[in-house]
Amino acid sequence: RGIYAGPLRLLAYEIWDRLNKGQIVPLGVDPEPELEPDLQSSIDLGEAAIGGSNVVVTKVGNPKYARACNMITGEEHKIVEDDAPLLSCTIEMTPFMNTWDVAVIDEIQLIADRQRGGAWTNAVLGVNASEVHLCGEESAIPLIESLVRDLGDTLEINRYQRLTPLVVAERSLEGDLKRIEKGDCAVAFSRTDIFGLKTRIEEETKMRCALAYGRLPPEIRSEQAALFNDPNSGYDVLVGSDAIGMGLNLSVPVCPSSKIIY
Repeated sequence: RGIYAGPLRLLAYEIWDRLNKGQIVPLGVDPEPELEPDLQSSIDLGEAAIGGSNVVVTKVGNPKYARACNMITGEEHKIVEDDAPLLSCTIEMTPFMNTWDVAVIDEIQLIADRQRGGAWTNAVLGVNASEVHLCGEESAIPLIESLVRDLGDTLEINRYQRLTPLVVAERSLEGDLKRIEKGDCAVAFSRTDIFGLKTRIEEETKMRCALAYGRLPPEIRSEQAALFNDPNSGYDVLVGSDAIGMGLNLSVPVCPSSKIIY
């Protein structure tokens, strides 16, 4: 029995959808050699995303991998079975009365967030699981170490190497949107600014923009991310909010000069 709790309904939806379809290969199972990874997944595919053989999320579901999983977010409930062994939810909806073998709490660094951090604190302290896996940035480690020390629990820290480099550009666009190139991502912080930026980029560059922001339904946001990730879709630039930093697997480095623009 297991639970996944994350920051976005998009992530909760993807976990729910792929588990029920049998697109997530169980641990310890050797996937068939012909299986293709689903590169449109929001889940980190690890080596499979860069040509490795360890397929974690398959492009096509297999019934033998399917697991019954329910979903609970603040906006909708998807109940596959009344007592399904798996649950995918947003962090605020984490249940504390159920018993789990494993709990996965995503984006643990948001425990320090002024507005939503209490939900991560509640989940870490309240989820009733034999093992709790916390995934996120290294900045959260000192706080988690302090919590674990006070609780008398044990903590094991695993560090993973970033697969793609992150480099800060030497100069900005200096306000010239004509310098935006295919594969770039522009970030704004309100829906009005997002749509305004999309219009300006399309007018000044003649490239089409995909959209991604928090209030988009999960299905639409996944579709828009897939269009941006597909080099042949005609959607060459992504315009979104800072929500793209949580749960969207984006192929921003399409070319060496690709960049994220704030």
